[in-house]
Amino acid sequence: MYQQAIEPEYPKPLTRQENEDLTRVGPGTVMGEYLRRFWHPVVRAAKLEPNRAPVRIRLLGELFVTYRTKSNKIGFLRERCPHRGASLALAHNSGEGLRCLFHGWKIGVGGKVEQVPTEPPACAAKFAEGVKVRHYPVREAGGLIWAFIGEGIEPPEFPDYEFNSLPDDQVDIRVGLFHCNWVQGMEAVLDSAHLGQLHRSSFKETFFTGGKEAREAQVQRLIEAPAPSFEFDVTPFGFKEAAIRDLSDGRRQGNLRMFAAPYYSFLPGSSRQSDDRTICISVPFDDEWAAQYFMTYNTKQPIDQQASKERWRYTDPDPDNFAAGLGDVRNLWGQNRDAMQAGHATGFIGRHSFHEDFIIQESMGPITDRTEDNLGSSDTIIDLTRRTLLKAAYALRDGSTEIWGQKSAGDFDYAGIRGNSRVIPADTDWRDIDPFEDVEPVFLATS
Repeated sequence: MYQQAIEPEYPKPLTRQENEDLTRVGPGTVMGEYLRRFWHPVVRAAKLEPNRAPVRIRLLGELFVTYRTKSNKIGFLRERCPHRGASLALAHNSGEGLRCLFHGWKIGVGGKVEQVPTEPPACAAKFAEGVKVRHYPVREAGGLIWAFIGEGIEPPEFPDYEFNSLPDDQVDIRVGLFHCNWVQGMEAVLDSAHLGQLHRSSFKETFFTGGKEAREAQVQRLIEAPAPSFEFDVTPFGFKEAAIRDLSDGRRQGNLRMFAAPYYSFLPGSSRQSDDRTICISVPFDDEWAAQYFMTYNTKQPIDQQASKERWRYTDPDPDNFAAGLGDVRNLWGQNRDAMQAGHATGFIGRHSFHEDFIIQESMGPITDRTEDNLGSSDTIIDLTRRTLLKAAYALRDGSTEIWGQKSAGDFDYAGIRGNSRVIPADTDWRDIDPFEDVEPVFLATS
């Protein structure tokens, strides 16, 4: 007897106000105040050289500088000199502090004005004591410099993810800059449903653990089952999510991701600790620009440099912007229509799959209008992320002291957060899979 299929309950688009609240990150905004309760990675640690130029940082709509002294101390200050606003990105880094070019005021890493040569010596010290310098807590871990910019707020426990305790040669960091809102970038990483469409050509050239055989198996699975079903559990640190594809042999392909609020995506990948794994961190510069930190790390051995070179083939060699030279809407990002006619999925020849993600997100405009979305069942995880972030931000605005994604005593272990990928027997629940179990890899981390 014919049985009518039951349609899933499709997610609803955001309202205009919800979209504003989700995307705006400046001081005083709903999401901006929520994000200011977290530590943020701000620059690769290797870029901060002792006694060299300060690095200008744009974060959550504000401007800062960070620098490393000759004795390896790190400072993180507002870019604006407290005297009359000259940029401290131009300052001298010497004598264990920054000296402003304009009038020679010297500021130490602790945020104290140490010298004001423009004041009479008899009263200079007292004058300096009365000057407030906006400086912020800073940490170095996992090959990154981290900062906490919440004003008048005690920093939370530092998120000591497993990569933060590794030596430098076991962590590889590549940063991509893109011209769109941070949520668009984050959603691209979370969206497993686009893999078999957008990346079906570029994946054939992408490095996977296991080489050509693993790559071909991955592409075949995506072609065989392009529409995953999503299951998830919201957790104190974020959520656990499985994008599950039914395979022809009765088994299931499970891309098992862990998401840590506010923007860490632990990508599905190899299950063996001997293999590299990847996390993507989507950090907002301001409302219309963001960076994605792709961290590849290995918990047991140094990163294979040849494998890393192969993995990042087709990207710019600059580790601080692997998307340099990507183009923009004026040249349609260099799309090759002849290649599309010949069968290439996107026409972006010689581009990494991450480049394709960047292009698609930028093509939506700096801040996409989510009120016009028509969401399907494959967008379940996107809807979950949007609404859970909004719920957390609204709760903080309304006076809650519980911050989703921040650790309370006994809640969770940061170092235990890890993605996974596995072919699952039909009778196995993905929740029963241990992400630290040592089994043969399926494919390297991807979204």
